[in-house]
Amino acid sequence: MSEVVAGIGAGTVLVFQPATPRGAGFELALGVQRFWQKALKNAGRPAACFLMLTRVEKIEGDVPADLPIAVGDRGVARFEGWPNAAANGALVRSKACRWGLIATFDAAERHGRLDTQLIEAPSDAPDRGLGSWSFDGGYAEMPEHVAATLVEVGRRVGVKLPWSTAAQAFDTPDAGAMMLALELMGVLSMAEDGCRLTIATVLDRLALLVRAAPRSAVVVALVPELLGHLARLGAHDLQLAGWMKRMRSNLGVLPAEWDRLVENIVRDRGHGPS
Repeated sequence: MSEVVAGIGAGTVLVFQPATPRGAGFELALGVQRFWQKALKNAGRPAACFLMLTRVEKIEGDVPADLPIAVGDRGVARFEGWPNAAANGALVRSKACRWGLIATFDAAERHGRLDTQLIEAPSDAPDRGLGSWSFDGGYAEMPEHVAATLVEVGRRVGVKLPWSTAAQAFDTPDAGAMMLALELMGVLSMAEDGCRLTIATVLDRLALLVRAAPRSAVVVALVPELLGHLARLGAHDLQLAGWMKRMRSNLGVLPAEWDRLVENIVRDRGHGPS
């Protein structure tokens, strides 16, 4: 624990699943949540994510062919907004946390609005707001706001982030790559919770990200984690091997961290190469 954290005292930040009033930009919203939680935790402040998960219990009628769904499928619920300050504080306390980081992401075609609030909800005192931040603009500017907001949140909960700009945080100056990274972080959150995903679509989006920022440390670390979860969700070995072959063709030389990646995934499945 850092000296700064020790000075402010113990406590965990509960990073709420961002509300999405229009339902659009859902994976991106989940990615912002994951990015904030992981960055706070890595900086020394315990942090947890709160997600609203769903499960298909029964299906009535025919399911369209382009909408694969089955009983038992898990998902993340989409909702318009968190109810009120009192309920938010009660949720923070129910999870044995000290702070809540609460966001709403309203996504339109060409721009988005992200409203964020940090509250402190200790068990022995009234809830109090520690700061609020708003962004309303084009998506190219959004990663800088997401990073800057977390720098301010970190200061209020007693940690100093090891970076001060989005380019440093994502290890790339490409704003489009940053947005793709956030989107795929959201997909990774869904994959971790066993949610049904369209694997071919995810692999295509991941390929775009790799081509945009092939040497970003964030991207290099994201690929093995996401491919491993896709394998558990049903991606077959040849599909993963084909993706790696395509990346090798695009990049020439793959990052050393991906050496024998597919072979290791196959081994972890408990059977030999296809």
